[in-house]
Amino acid sequence: MLKRLAYILVAGSMMAGVFWLLFWIHHSLVVGLNPFLDILFIAVGIIFLLPGIIWGMARLRWPVWELFAVGCACWIWWSIGWRMLMGHSTLDIFLHDTVYVIL
Repeated sequence: MLKRLAYILVAGSMMAGVFWLLFWIHHSLVVGLNPFLDILFIAVGIIFLLPGIIWGMARLRWPVWELFAVGCACWIWWSIGWRMLMGHSTLDIFLHDTVYVIL
């Protein structure tokens, strides 16, 4: 049971990292790069993610409460980590009004 919980937490953290990376790429494309790249990124993202989602949904055998627990655990880890980074006034002074704070 403990191995399964550890696997769920690690897998959930990795999925959260992938979504964070996609969110970061979205922000970097929105800030003023070529508009064609935004459309291209959306198309490539859908092309690559859709088969994985369909394949993953077919193999999904976890109860809903486990998925909810994984989502809550990943959100808590992310919130704590972000608060530790942005809670220091020295970092806030240097990173104020930068892309790092916006993300």
